[in-house]
Amino acid sequence: GGVKEWSFIRRIISKGAIILAHVLLPKAREIKDPVSGFFAFRKSCIDPKIFSETHPPGFKILLYIMHKGNFNNVKEIPYIFEPRVRGKSKLSSKEIIDYLKLLLKLSEFRAIKFAIVGALGTAVNLGALAILMYLLGLPNYIAHPIAIEISIIHNFTLNELWTFRRRGISTIIAKMMKFHGSSAIAVITQFVIAQVLSRVLFINYLIAAFIGIVIGYVINYVVSELVVWR
Repeated sequence: GGVKEWSFIRRIISKGAIILAHVLLPKAREIKDPVSGFFAFRKSCIDPKIFSETHPPGFKILLYIMHKGNFNNVKEIPYIFEPRVRGKSKLSSKEIIDYLKLLLKLSEFRAIKFAIVGALGTAVNLGALAILMYLLGLPNYIAHPIAIEISIIHNFTLNELWTFRRRGISTIIAKMMKFHGSSAIAVITQFVIAQVLSRVLFINYLIAAFIGIVIGYVINYVVSELVVWR
């Protein structure tokens, strides 16, 4: 399947919407285009009571069905999306915002929870570092790795019990090892981005560090969704 005569921006928006759905919603990964507006399903796939109580949105309802529906198999049939002949596109900034709200709601706000856990982990890291260095008198090169490990264990525990509860088929040990790897990748990325932006592009170091933190967070969250708690 595919589309005809879409602008570059329109294609980017469409592809971005699909990628976000695949990252945030595990069931959406079962099909290539979970934001399609052309689909059919059996009545038995939907519990009328759930849909009457939750008031599903009129747009991108396929995502809602994929997330809430009761089914075992999905069959995709390729088709070419022709240029619009009548009417105007419903795509607008409001539609994009509504779509993002829908994704957050269906994903139980995991991206926000993950960010909160990360912020708490930073506080735990700094607190542990202060205790290890100023109260216990440990040298910097010993206190830092211990504080980092404490914050990683803290973040993993909260994510396991809160952010991704009831998710993941691996054992706790396997998930913890994967999370350590994900955190290491995020930290290295954050450091490299900050150094490149500040030393090569001469961007203010605090701004560069913030950009590095944001990119590191995105990488850590995506890996956590797709690998650690898949």
